Amino acid sequence: MGLFDMLRTKVKTETVCACVSGRVVPMASIPDPVFAEGILGTAIGIEPEGEEICAPCDAVVTQIADSLHAIGLKTKEGAELLIHVGIDTVQMVGDGFSVKVNEEAHVRAGEVLLTFDRAKIREAGYKETVITAVTNADSFQSVVPAANSAEKSTVQCGEALLIITK
Repeated sequence: MGLFDMLRTKVKTETVCACVSGRVVPMASIPDPVFAEGILGTAIGIEPEGEEICAPCDAVVTQIADSLHAIGLKTKEGAELLIHVGIDTVQMVGDGFSVKVNEEAHVRAGEVLLTFDRAKIREAGYKETVITAVTNADSFQSVVPAANSAEKSTVQCGEALLIITK
């Protein structure tokens, strides 16, 4: 591809919104080294105010964890997202979690994916941090926090959280 072809090619971006309202936790501060160190891709956390996880964009549900604490999504541009509720909550074996969608479902931004019981998570001794990770971030030019999530300490469900550039 020549320089002029590259200049004519539109840069495609995709916005991943907050799946829950709450306090933004930068990747390096997520209280789980697997996410904080980017082992599973570029991530951002939210200390949730609510108990509903909504689709952060239009996507297809690719995976639901047997323990119901995590859901995989794939966007139209091919981003693979992991929404992970809580730290070590896999140990709860689904107690306090209720999934509202099925694998292979096409979901719209804002649609409820799952609900969780924050009190049960705390009572079990776990942190309730909700993590959104782009697990195939290396496939994209960049995955960065949206300006509002980088500048603000809180975010509302449905506000831009991550910007993916193809």
